[in-house]
Amino acid sequence: MPQTWSTFPHRPQFPIHPFVPWVSDGDIDDLKARLFTPPKRAQTWDNVNGPASLGVRHAWVDEAVKRWQVFDWRTVEAEIAQFPGFRAYVDFEGHTYAVHFLALWSQKPDAVPIVMSHGWPGSVLEFTPLLKHLTETYAPATLPYHVLVPSLIGYGWSSPPPLDRPFSSRDNAGIWDALMRGLGFSKDKGRGYLAQGGDIGSFVTRQLSQHESCLGIHLNFYPLLKSKNLKMADLDAVDQQAMKRAQTWEAVGLGYLVEHATKPGTIGAVLESSPLASLAWIGEKLMHARVPDPIEFVLKEVSLYWFTNTQATCLWEYRAGWGPDKRPQDAMPAYISKPMGYSQFALEIYPTPISMVKERANVVWAKRHADGGHFIALEQPVTLWKDVAAFADQVVPAKSKL
Repeated sequence: MPQTWSTFPHRPQFPIHPFVPWVSDGDIDDLKARLFTPPKRAQTWDNVNGPASLGVRHAWVDEAVKRWQVFDWRTVEAEIAQFPGFRAYVDFEGHTYAVHFLALWSQKPDAVPIVMSHGWPGSVLEFTPLLKHLTETYAPATLPYHVLVPSLIGYGWSSPPPLDRPFSSRDNAGIWDALMRGLGFSKDKGRGYLAQGGDIGSFVTRQLSQHESCLGIHLNFYPLLKSKNLKMADLDAVDQQAMKRAQTWEAVGLGYLVEHATKPGTIGAVLESSPLASLAWIGEKLMHARVPDPIEFVLKEVSLYWFTNTQATCLWEYRAGWGPDKRPQDAMPAYISKPMGYSQFALEIYPTPISMVKERANVVWAKRHADGGHFIALEQPVTLWKDVAAFADQVVPAKSKL
């Protein structure tokens, strides 16, 4: 990787240093020992013969454990280390947060900054194929964008949420805004930035739209959970099928959300207690990624959560968004007035039709795709990037001010 990808376009206004993830041999050996002495598990109708909606199969867990026993974590560290990594120390509302992020810094003076946020149970690993595509397509002198991929607060190598207050996507958005402004992308300096997100990252990104220096946002996930009076009759056949898919997910796919939202302390303790618990809970979601080897992807992510001890610290948005004690200030914006782009992927868990999103946001760019699922940055990085770039070029045509 040429060093020029690491050259900051502006002097950071907070402490920051290069960061390469590394897990000690002792921690790796400890995980291996746990995997080679797994607890006994019972076979049931649910995990042997029941429908897939009932959760992971007994045989799938067996296969995943066997592969995990010989899994090489060092390859994951190398995958992340392909790209410049940093930890910045960002102040927000009385706390200092260590924010881990990967970045490709352009040398172009008019490059557009874009911060891209992952979801649960994801990480920066979702975006490494996209970053690789950019480094293979551009040189630092020609990349039209600065691309940042942070680990959400409580995820990966970023700080956990504070202990003295509840935390939400509104807070994470405030930290991202402080990060971007501290990196020199403040609107009061004649600059600004764009934001992109899916899954939990989409909620952080929607909240980012409320900040002055955020010039616009692009989303690939805009669920309308529990919404009433949706105009189904006005949809064409493709979008009616999309909403049927969304309704099926609401009916059988939200068990994890209810647990995260109402009992995060309990499920957090369970996931921290055993690698098999983490494998089953996280693997149930990641196993559906449309990639050549889903188990390989699962093992990368579950290992990352295990080694960073973030199984419990990453659950905050579920409690904030769907828990019994939601705070009014944490609610999503009723309408997004900033320019917004939206990519609808047919195999998303909740592929909300573009027409419905337009009722709730100032959608200036949108595209409907016949395929593509929930982990689109991993599954189809080139397609997602083309959408984001098309949106960015429409929203910031006069790049010379950035």
